[in-house]
Amino acid sequence: MPFPERLRFRADVRPRYSRVLVHGHPIVYPTSGHHVMPTNIGTPDRAVRALLGIALLLLVVMGPRSYWGLIGLIPLLTAVTGFCPLYAIFGISTARRRA
Repeated sequence: MPFPERLRFRADVRPRYSRVLVHGHPIVYPTSGHHVMPTNIGTPDRAVRALLGIALLLLVVMGPRSYWGLIGLIPLLTAVTGFCPLYAIFGISTARRRA
């Protein structure tokens, strides 16, 4: 089975994708510098989300000891991944644009 034309490598350009054979099947993945999931959260926004997530998670073990503090996982995970689904729905991005 030939490799798809749109992913063929040209000798004069650094390849954007690498190909690996796993159990005889080609697996294509982006090389470093290319994100699989786009980022739409900037660094200051990520820092605020991380602090808010940690503060909410502390409510589980300190203070009122409520499981509502587990909601803190949402801002913490969006801070770690750099992607917010709500920002994507509304077309918002606080991340720097690449030149």
